[in-house]
Amino acid sequence: MTVKISISLPDADVETLDALVTGGLATGRSDAVQLAIARVRESVVEARLAQQFAAALEEDYDPAWDVTVGDGL
Repeated sequence: MTVKISISLPDADVETLDALVTGGLATGRSDAVQLAIARVRESVVEARLAQQFAAALEEDYDPAWDVTVGDGL
């Protein structure tokens, strides 16, 4: 489903959208906005995964693994 919305942007943001279009990275302003939203979504997911990974490392750390990792296997 696609919903049409109206937004107001500063001139600099519109120039950035237009640069994406003229540079061939987007087919139009809507596409450029969609690409930006996708990038933000990916960034948020990546940050959450990094936090979860760091938390898992802290929880499950066992010094015995240091020996296993150090033996080259």
